Amino acid sequence: MPTIPQRVSTADRLGSTLFLAALVHGVIILGVTFTVSSLGDKAVPALNVTLVVDTGHDELDVDTADFLANRSDRGAG
Repeated sequence: MPTIPQRVSTADRLGSTLFLAALVHGVIILGVTFTVSSLGDKAVPALNVTLVVDTGHDELDVDTADFLANRSDRGAG
């Protein structure tokens, strides 16, 4: 008795795709872990930030400046 090949419907493809996507996401979510490392006596590196307020437009002449900086820094280092 010959067998008749079954066609795969759109709903079958969608269901298997959603199942595979959920499986992959579950493996990634359950597989990723985070740990807190103890630094002990080591200090966390810090970044010094300086906020400068622009109070005017009295700029120095560029030809006489030792080096260039932002307008509000006036080349003060």
